[in-house]
Amino acid sequence: MIYLMQSQNHKNVEKPKFISQKIYKFLLGFLLMGKKVLLIFGSSRSNGTTKFIVNELFKNREVEFIDLLEQDISYFDYEHANSNDDFLQIAEKMVGYQDLIFVTPVYWFSMSAVMKNFFDRLTDLLQIRKDLGRKLKDKNTYFIASGTDKKLPTGFQVPFVRTSKHFEMNFRGFFYHYVMEEKKFNENCREEARKFVELIYP
Repeated sequence: MIYLMQSQNHKNVEKPKFISQKIYKFLLGFLLMGKKVLLIFGSSRSNGTTKFIVNELFKNREVEFIDLLEQDISYFDYEHANSNDDFLQIAEKMVGYQDLIFVTPVYWFSMSAVMKNFFDRLTDLLQIRKDLGRKLKDKNTYFIASGTDKKLPTGFQVPFVRTSKHFEMNFRGFFYHYVMEEKKFNENCREEARKFVELIYP
């Protein structure tokens, strides 16, 4: 399922009192049209702590969201017998966005298996769909991770940085949320969260 983080009617966005409803809708629509963000979410839980963190980060922001757990994406196949699954549809969608954000919990000092499988399938864009791979050039990439250690494991960011470089995308940064309590935002991470969101929405 692919959906927007906030509903189309923007119920959660408060209109300033000093402008009319008509002008407000126009300005809001203009701003959202100018910023296209795709969030690719890979966790074994669709509504766990990592999703809670995403909701906190992008409150009142229009972000298109893909939950990899809900997609039919099989393992990389050298014979490409799986080319009719959902991976290429997602790759085609990626091409239409300037900012791509990958989201994963930390599982055993690395990205989740769901996300790793997706990254493995990017190989398809170097073999059977080179046209899509070339169109990723100059996109901006980021990642969000959550885990119970105070810091990200050494080398965690390498696949994100090196994959971005391989496709000539611009890796711009990441946000790590140190989870101290289930489904609760760690206030010690609030300033880093603000800086991260400003990277995407300057």
